[in-house]
Amino acid sequence: MSMAQVRTAMVGVQNLRMAAESGGFAVSEEGGKALIDAIVKMQDGVHQSRLELENVKQDSKLGTSPDALVMVQYNKQVADGDPQSFAHVLQQFSTVLDETKAAINKAMSNYRNTDSGNRASFSGKA
Repeated sequence: MSMAQVRTAMVGVQNLRMAAESGGFAVSEEGGKALIDAIVKMQDGVHQSRLELENVKQDSKLGTSPDALVMVQYNKQVADGDPQSFAHVLQQFSTVLDETKAAINKAMSNYRNTDSGNRASFSGKA
């Protein structure tokens, strides 16, 4: 996943969250739980990737030739050396997942509130 893809996902998630916050998006408890479970699995994967990334940040034992030294620096750069690095992409993707989870939780709350309101209307208690 590239930083551009993560940025695109963030825009979509922000729109989803705004819709949920305004009451324009609701999801049932069952549907929301399935989505939250999937998000948690992705968050676990991101966490595992971060742990594995720590190994890549270390100097690789490729030798002392000029090519090996260049590769060691390149690997570290890709892993955590700039805003396009894997570490930064993982951090931003983690934020996308957090925002998505918040939107789903709000949408579940919207569903519960709507369901309660409908129940009260039909029972004459509104």
